[in-house]
Amino acid sequence: RELVQRLVDRELMLREAERYAPLEPAEQEVNARLDQASQRAGGDEGLARVLATGGLTVERIRAWIRDDRRIAAYL
Repeated sequence: RELVQRLVDRELMLREAERYAPLEPAEQEVNARLDQASQRAGGDEGLARVLATGGLTVERIRAWIRDDRRIAAYL
């Protein structure tokens, strides 16, 4: 239940961020955060395994990180 609420809240914040169109995050920042996630997962192969378990791709995680940065800029 809490997870669903967090996802709904995130989507609402993202829609507001899109409405006010903050600057796009720098590609370097997105790459740095993706590198951090990869390191936490044990490297690129570890990240790929974790993502596959959840049915996600690196491109989807990159988009998620980008959206997180857009929400942060909006807030």
